[in-house]
Amino acid sequence: MALLITTLGVLPVFAAGTFSDMEGSPYEEAVEDLVSRGIINGYEDGTFRPQNTITRAEVCVVTAKAMAPGEQKLNEARTNKFPDVHSGYDWAKKYINYASAMGVIDGYPNGTFKPAGNVTYNELSAMVLKGMGYKQSELSGSWPLNYRNKALELGLYDGIYENMTKTQVAQMDYDAAATRGDAVLMITAGLAKLQERGKEDLPAPDSHSYDDGTYDWIDGLPTALSIEQAVDIMQHQGYLAEMAELNRKADEATAKGYADNVKTLKDGLALLDVVDIETAMAMNQQGITKGNYEIAKIQKKFANDNIENNYQAELNSIEYQTVSLYYGVLQAQENLRVAEDNLAVQEEMLKVVRSKNKVGMAPAIEVTSQQNQVTGAQKSVKEAKAALENAKMNFNLLLGYSVTDNVALTDGLTALPFPEMTLEEAISSAVANRLDNAQIQYGYELASVAMKYLKAGKNSTAYLTQENQLKQMELQLNNMPKTLEIEIRNDYIDLTSKYQAIQDAQEKLTLVKESFRVAKVMYDVGMNTLADVQSAQLTVYQTNQLLMKSIADYDIAVYEYKYATGLGKNRISF
Repeated sequence: MALLITTLGVLPVFAAGTFSDMEGSPYEEAVEDLVSRGIINGYEDGTFRPQNTITRAEVCVVTAKAMAPGEQKLNEARTNKFPDVHSGYDWAKKYINYASAMGVIDGYPNGTFKPAGNVTYNELSAMVLKGMGYKQSELSGSWPLNYRNKALELGLYDGIYENMTKTQVAQMDYDAAATRGDAVLMITAGLAKLQERGKEDLPAPDSHSYDDGTYDWIDGLPTALSIEQAVDIMQHQGYLAEMAELNRKADEATAKGYADNVKTLKDGLALLDVVDIETAMAMNQQGITKGNYEIAKIQKKFANDNIENNYQAELNSIEYQTVSLYYGVLQAQENLRVAEDNLAVQEEMLKVVRSKNKVGMAPAIEVTSQQNQVTGAQKSVKEAKAALENAKMNFNLLLGYSVTDNVALTDGLTALPFPEMTLEEAISSAVANRLDNAQIQYGYELASVAMKYLKAGKNSTAYLTQENQLKQMELQLNNMPKTLEIEIRNDYIDLTSKYQAIQDAQEKLTLVKESFRVAKVMYDVGMNTLADVQSAQLTVYQTNQLLMKSIADYDIAVYEYKYATGLGKNRISF
């Protein structure tokens, strides 16, 4: 199929040596390699046509085949999410859907895929790297340099560069449409790089490798998820991920606007030296001033510095929402387990009381009392089941599953390690990294420049207004480190308290379990009452629930502390 397929259908497979335009070609060895793997075919006339461009649909087919998912996985990714991948693309549809499900490709904001569109070199390197398992979060910089630089680092462009002069390499347009021959060279290089790491074929990428062979898939989504996998789905698919990407593009557009403004003002200032006074005054009135130029440079730098920071803050927010719901399900699962354990104990106690009643060692009222305990425990189980179903539905809804899908969570409810940073390091990190602090510094810098270049009398309204604004910004700037310090100290105290609450609950659980055991033994020999046993078991039940809640609360607090000492989870404007 396509790399070398047309919409007419499947074409015959040719050995690389039979391609009339391949003998002695710099692409011959790479083409032969991929043909031998069953990844690509040739044209019906026996040619390969390496200089032709390659479409998005064709790259999806080749990349998906190189990932070697097997026919079963391809069929499981059968749901077509793109309306423009119609019947004319039956040869590519399952590969496109698989590549989409695995995060190798994305659609456009309007929901289309544009399968006939050409793939640029930037897009090609991103698709190959995603197919190799690289996460965007692991790459430094912003699109497209993050993927391009990693591709260069791994040598994925080496084969392409070998067919170019030094001048052509230096002037290469990475936004130009990639050729079929170059696509083969890059994919072959990716396979070779993975083989160096001891892998036979391209795997499903780590960022979307959800299947371990144990669970089934639902419409391209896995039925078993770790926290990391759930977060990754949310950060790459769905409404929130699309909004984050759109906001990043909007930030890039804003930064470009500032850059254009800097150039316009710089060019305008250069003209001020050669035009007459009247023209210069008119240009000043239009905003061509040294002050506006300095402000524009600050705006440009701040925007460029924070495009990726803003995007990461949104990813943090997505992570937090996902983790909160994931832990909600975990806690609900544990609460159900605890409720079921309690019911089992109450039913066992009912058998004991009935046995004692039969031999005259327990009055009938104790049988009735214990039956009531069983009924109450049964009600608690039903309530716990309902709470679990509700938590699962909310989780499924967020991740794009059907609300009734049974998704297994592979991570358990266990306490995360306590953050290693000291309190002083955490405070310093927050002051250095938090976006809200950076925004205040930005505002102060702008206000300072505006005040510096303000041409107004000291008693004028304009001067007094600007002076007041600068003083307000200075006050906020000086106060922000203290505000952040108080916030981090309070967060640290809260985190420490929640960590200690887990230790306390664990110790208490050990004690109350022993108390219940002793109470039961003493009841068996007639040394205390059934009420004593029931009270001890109730304490065990409540302490178990407290422990589960303590772990969930603490783990969520660990995530919040991570955001508080880093960028945060809220976007800023510039």
